[in-house]
Amino acid sequence: MSTTQSTWPVVLVPYNLPPWMCMKRSSLILSLVIPGPTSPGIAIDTYLQPLVEELRELWDVGVESFDASSNTRFQLRAALIWTINDFPAYADISGWSTKGLFACPSCMFDTESYYLKHGQKVCYMGHRRWLDNDHEFREDDINFEGTKEFRVAPMTPSGLEIMRDAKNLVGRCPGKKHQALYNKRKKGEEDACVWKKRSILFTLLYWADQKLCHNIDVMHTKKNVTDNIMATLLDLAGKTKDTYRARLDLKAMGIRSELHLVHKGVDKVEMPVACYNMTTSEKHGFLQVLKDVRVPDGYASNISRRVHLKERRISGLKSHDDHILIQQLLPIALRRSLPSQVIRPLIKLSCYFHEICSKTLTVLVLENLGKDIAATLCKLEKIFPPSFFTVMVHVVMHLAREAKFGRPVHYRWMYPIESMHKHVIEDELRKAHRRITDGVIHKHYMEKFCGWFRDLVMSMSDADRQKLSVTLSTIGACPYSRAKRMKHYVTNGLKFRTKDSEKNKKTQNSGVDIHSSRGYKIDELGFPLVNFTRLIHVGDELMDELYVLASEASQVFYVEDKRDKDWFVVVKTKARDVFDAGSGPLCEDDDGDTYCENVPYNIIGDNAASDNIGLARPDVQGITIDAMVIKENEKAVNGDFIDDNDFIDDDYDNNEEYSDNEYNDD
Repeated sequence: MSTTQSTWPVVLVPYNLPPWMCMKRSSLILSLVIPGPTSPGIAIDTYLQPLVEELRELWDVGVESFDASSNTRFQLRAALIWTINDFPAYADISGWSTKGLFACPSCMFDTESYYLKHGQKVCYMGHRRWLDNDHEFREDDINFEGTKEFRVAPMTPSGLEIMRDAKNLVGRCPGKKHQALYNKRKKGEEDACVWKKRSILFTLLYWADQKLCHNIDVMHTKKNVTDNIMATLLDLAGKTKDTYRARLDLKAMGIRSELHLVHKGVDKVEMPVACYNMTTSEKHGFLQVLKDVRVPDGYASNISRRVHLKERRISGLKSHDDHILIQQLLPIALRRSLPSQVIRPLIKLSCYFHEICSKTLTVLVLENLGKDIAATLCKLEKIFPPSFFTVMVHVVMHLAREAKFGRPVHYRWMYPIESMHKHVIEDELRKAHRRITDGVIHKHYMEKFCGWFRDLVMSMSDADRQKLSVTLSTIGACPYSRAKRMKHYVTNGLKFRTKDSEKNKKTQNSGVDIHSSRGYKIDELGFPLVNFTRLIHVGDELMDELYVLASEASQVFYVEDKRDKDWFVVVKTKARDVFDAGSGPLCEDDDGDTYCENVPYNIIGDNAASDNIGLARPDVQGITIDAMVIKENEKAVNGDFIDDNDFIDDDYDNNEEYSDNEYNDD
């Protein structure tokens, strides 16, 4: 967690299980633990060697197993389908460096990268290559990098091509000296070897034929993209991608003159306010929406505690909070905060993540998503500075392609692995008698007490049971079946509460979905809104319907935006562990979401090049900067020669482009 220890668990996930069991902790196999105290780096193959040998045996020979259904024995065989890991581990396992000019593991040698000499970072843009050949963005040399784009999208190399490229690395000991030797390369050198090793997984006979060997983890990708967006929109010091250095890079690239620094006298320089920069009042309104959010139990953590209105910032979000934020809450909070040309591509990005994370996917939908995300990223390129486009933003482009080969992402992301890792750590802490939070203890108590108490009562002798009160005996024997009214009820995998019982709670479980034409509307961005001052009925009339069948109940919660008086945005939810097992045809209105349902889809069809973009905000005073700061930066940049090898290394501890703050949150 917040220590210097780096412990690496290696977990096997058996996929031949029902979807509601596949990624559960009880089904995961902890095959080995790499203790640290530092990460193994590319030498991880040394630790994986025993596991790979067993995988080869499972493929070549198999193991004798017993089939309980037929009462027979058979030879069980297994194959490794892919790996799931965060982005630094992607480099260690695959052998391809995920830093520097060629950081994208899908584009590889065709990675479109540009070194920003003022920001001293590498940016990854060039998403016009994935657009249709006749798309008007390809001819636009004004709003992009000052050039037209006629290249085709890069192709991901096959396993056989990777084996050929890394053939000279076979048998070499993966270590620091070997790593440094093969990191000395220049972009454009035809004989350069970017591979650090040939992965030990290629010793599996079938590995070179796999369409998808290593997954780009959607969990960490969403977290990094969300952090980029939030930091830039709120102008968080030290985290925003829009700094005076970014504006100097715009000038060096010769693009977006509206946002270049403007000299005001001898000692002052003004930085124009960009279209994505919020004013103080806009920040307050944006954060107030998130501050007032109350979500159902288990939907997310208490996000309102992470919002600091006085400092106008949000911090300390877990990876799952970012998942909820980017897919549901961020578009709602943005509705009244920024110009349309800014919020529309951000909402489209939200829709993309929503679709990618659905339980049910089709090839046609994924192909359309691939085209949509290319146009969306191009729109973002026209708005945000190049420094915004870290490699984690770029790899969003490849998630739809990987879903075509993989399957829904809830089989291929790190939420269950991370959760299991934390449970293992908590168990170890308990064994060591170290302090554990009250929340962890309470959760363990709630999970175990009911079963323990029932077993205790049922195991008592008749004489001992007679000493108990009638209430305790009844509770211990079985649930009381005559209860007529309850404050909460669980059905269809959803928990409902009465409004009275949740008045003082931070969660909201009372919303039940019904259809009505009164007090309901859809705004211009496609968000459904309700007005509780226009109720259908209050239950006074004879014909007023007071009840809903439990089997038909679906849940919603409401997000208040004080800038839109009396109107609440409706967000539908779905049970996390309820799946369509294929008993009948899929419903057309079942979007198969893993956790949340509605998103504004009506903006998807608008013209990708129709927006009139004003890059600077003339109604807001620019930010004044000391001219000496600018001069010192330019002197440092122009005075020092920066070689490619200065930023191509394997020290992920200082890689600001990969933020994984959830591991450090208490």
